[in-house]
Amino acid sequence: MDENPEDMPSSSHRRMFLPSLVAASFASGPISVLTALLLIDIGNTFNTSVGITGQINTSYSAAAFVSAILMGALSIKFKHKSLLLAGLLLIVLSSIGCCLAFGFHLIPHILLS
Repeated sequence: MDENPEDMPSSSHRRMFLPSLVAASFASGPISVLTALLLIDIGNTFNTSVGITGQINTSYSAAAFVSAILMGALSIKFKHKSLLLAGLLLIVLSSIGCCLAFGFHLIPHILLS
């Protein structure tokens, strides 16, 4: 089995792999913290308690867990770029749906659909 040297990642790409993962994990961490801090304002806007608004974080985490497993299985069959674009499209549509929601009870259903 001869591997094509053009398909092999260069040493500079391999060196930047771990720092890229660290930067990505630090960049995605503040999102959940900001959402948790905004739960009081979200609850006041929709006249619900903070506990009930905490379900937004729970539904997001459940949807992220299920979609990560699904994307892992789909990445075997489809190209990664098309899966990333599909995921971004889903995030955009969910965000638009949350902006257009008439009440709080619709938001977890929009996030899970």
